Order: sequence, then structure tokens, then C-alpha cells
Amino acid sequence: MKGKITRKSLRLPDFDYSLNGMYFITICTYGKRNIFGSINDEKMNLSIIGKIANEEIANANRKREAHFIEITKYVIMPNHIHMIIQIFNPDLFHDYQKEAFAAPTSKSISSTVRSFKAAVTKRTHDIYKTEETYKIWQPRYYDNIIRNEKAYQEIWNYIDSNVSRWEEDKFHMI
Repeated sequence: MKGKITRKSLRLPDFDYSLNGMYFITICTYGKRNIFGSINDEKMNLSIIGKIANEEIANANRKREAHFIEITKYVIMPNHIHMIIQIFNPDLFHDYQKEAFAAPTSKSISSTVRSFKAAVTKRTHDIYKTEETYKIWQPRYYDNIIRNEKAYQEIWNYIDSNVSRWEEDKFHMI
């Protein structure tokens, strides 16, 4: 079909992102703009939008608790957010639902990220009422399935030290 934009999925093909496990997620702002705040003296100072994102992480945890999904660790940087999302559903025999691109199943990583991004966008647009839509997020996000304890500890430490390493961060934009 002419004119249709087709995006390649960054997700692992045939992997069920609603399975129990830990996932390292990075969500970037549109154009990698520093809209969440700034870092001074190795301390993240959240902007209004950064505070909204912080509140929506707490809201996401409250809303997803019944679905056994939790954001267990995160850091908000000036132009991106890193988080570890854990799915720990005690029902090991849930129905398998293959996730299609742009059609995430409920109780999955994709639906969690999509809901989080939508909530931050809505609240931001409610505050900054402008005639044109203010883009907050880049269209996709990065994910990494955390496969073992060593990887989990490395990612946890990476998140902990991210603010202090801002000048070296690959997402650092002047």
C-alpha cells in the first residue's frame, strides 16, 4: 500500500512479553530533548514533566499490581527513562497470546509502557494546552530481557549510577 509507514518491531519475534520475568526498558523523549529536567552536581532536578513521569510510575505500579506487574527500579534522566519491569504472575498456566506489533496483549510489557506513555502525555497536554500536539516520546522503546541474576545486578547498578555518569551517557545531548 503506497504511503503506508511500516515500522520494524524491536521486540524479539515469537517471544511472549507477558511471561514472568524481568525486563530492562529504556524510553526516550522525542528528538532526545531534555524535557524531564536537568542534572546538576550529580543530582537529577525534575521539571514539571519529569515530576509527572515520576508520579505516573507510581500510578502504573498501583494500576498494574492486580496484573502482577511492577516497575521495581527506575531512573528519570533529562531525556530518557530506564526501568526494570517485573512480571510475577503466580498463575503459570495463563493463556498464551502472541503479541502482534502495535497490538499489545493486556498484562504485558508493551501494554505497560504504552499506558505509562499515554498517561504522561495526557497530563502534560492538560497542563500545557497548546494548539498543536506537543510530542513527548519517540515512537518505540528499547527492551532487554533480563536472563539471570548477574545481568539483573549489572542493570540495577547501571540505573543507580546513571545520573552520576550523565556526561558519558549515549543519550546525553547538549
